[in-house]
Amino acid sequence: MKFIITINVLLLITGCAAINVNHNTKPYIIKRAQDAIRSSVVEEYSRNEIWQLSTVNLGLVSSEYCQGSDRYTDLTKNNLIEQLKIKTQRLGGNGLVFDSCFLENNGRCNSLLSCKGIAYQVKDYL
Repeated sequence: MKFIITINVLLLITGCAAINVNHNTKPYIIKRAQDAIRSSVVEEYSRNEIWQLSTVNLGLVSSEYCQGSDRYTDLTKNNLIEQLKIKTQRLGGNGLVFDSCFLENNGRCNSLLSCKGIAYQVKDYL
């Protein structure tokens, strides 16, 4: 019986030794989780809705994506709006009024997608 347990333990250790764990991915996973939580607590409001609430204007927030080549098109307007929400929460806000996104060409990018909005701390809700 001890022989069987010893063999099982050796097989377990040997099997685990072959597993390659990349410890550098952990901070990335934690940051993604934190960003998902940050963006989830920020509510989007229209310009008309925000004026009906008690708010503090925290200022302009912006995000952009520089597309270096035609092969990389994984970032969308929704991703950039999520980045606006993350920046709003980092400023202490819980409300965002999305303003606009625009696409332009410049010297360093094939295309540059930029979005902007206004971050607010909303004290009462609709």
